[in-house]
Amino acid sequence: GEFSEGGKVCFYLSNIHFEATYSYIEKRDFQISLLRVYSINSMDSQSFHICRMQCNWIQSLKRHSILISESGEMQRIDFLQKQQAIIDSL
Repeated sequence: GEFSEGGKVCFYLSNIHFEATYSYIEKRDFQISLLRVYSINSMDSQSFHICRMQCNWIQSLKRHSILISESGEMQRIDFLQKQQAIIDSL
């Protein structure tokens, strides 16, 4: 997918269970790594070394994931239906 300004965004699904959320954001002269553990504690870093490690880790996870923002229609539908069921149960 992409933002209205044309910037690309990718969403992946993975069957690997993580106790953390990993994010990496890169723009021309800026990069930041975000790590959230157990939905309580979080940290961020703009260190080049940390950002490279985080980016490499995320890239390795993509090999075991399904890109749902551009393909994986069946998986995307299944995922979104499960999310809707969770929301409806709240």
